[in-house]
Amino acid sequence: MNALVFPVCIIGAAGAAGVAVSVVSLHFFRHWLRPRTIPASAAVNKPRTIISIGTMVKSAVAELAQDRRSRRSKKIMAVLAMGLFLCGEMATGKMLFALICAVVGTGGMYAYSIRQEKRSRDRINLQLAEALTMIANSVRAGQSLQQALEFLTQESQPPLSFEFSQMVSEMRFGTPLFDALQGFARRVPTADVVMAVNAIHLAKETGGNLAEILTRVASTIAERRKIQGKVNALTAQGRASGMIMSIIPFVLLGLLYAMEPSMIELLFTTFLGNLMLLAVIVMISAGAYMIDKIVNVSV
Repeated sequence: MNALVFPVCIIGAAGAAGVAVSVVSLHFFRHWLRPRTIPASAAVNKPRTIISIGTMVKSAVAELAQDRRSRRSKKIMAVLAMGLFLCGEMATGKMLFALICAVVGTGGMYAYSIRQEKRSRDRINLQLAEALTMIANSVRAGQSLQQALEFLTQESQPPLSFEFSQMVSEMRFGTPLFDALQGFARRVPTADVVMAVNAIHLAKETGGNLAEILTRVASTIAERRKIQGKVNALTAQGRASGMIMSIIPFVLLGLLYAMEPSMIELLFTTFLGNLMLLAVIVMISAGAYMIDKIVNVSV
């Protein structure tokens, strides 16, 4: 039991320091993390509202999930890296461990933002075939494409309804149909969305049967989703193996420290041990990245 006192104290100190540094960082950088609102010139007479730290954190996570390459997302990642570095420095007193905390924590948040973005795109792809079928039926009923999009905005579910709502809003303010569709393809650059946008554009330019073209595109997207589901099922074992192989070294490190702390403490108290831990983290990360690239097969 005494062997577990040291890691428990380190974890507790790091957690307390993390909370303190996060609060201070959010206070000084709240103008970066503040949720986007209407311009100040349009809200001159409105009272200033106080935004809580929890709201700013949720806004920052949403911004990372929406567009991790934006300037605001980069600022958020910089604040996170600085806070984690200070937490590691205060908890362990070692520069190398502080650097590991900053790199691992920032990398984890970046991976989380990639995962959330992928989930959002997957949900849009799942909804797209049914949405194109609804547009084709509306066009057959005599509605224009813009009217069909407005109807779909009310009938579809998020996140696809948000994208169609933005397209309709842009067209109401005078944006051409092709530009609005291209904006949708830029926000959701998946193969299914690009194919649907190109099909609509070609049908409008050449005067083809839009309803028939959209029906065929919806059928093609549905078949691709079936094949992608089979591929995901066949590669599920590889993804599980990669996850297990990435977690096992850290589990073994904890067990060995509990059984023989004097032997494992050298990894934390000597410079050579710190370098070995850093090398292990780098190699595990590289292996997980390679396995992810191997098992993720796109149709």
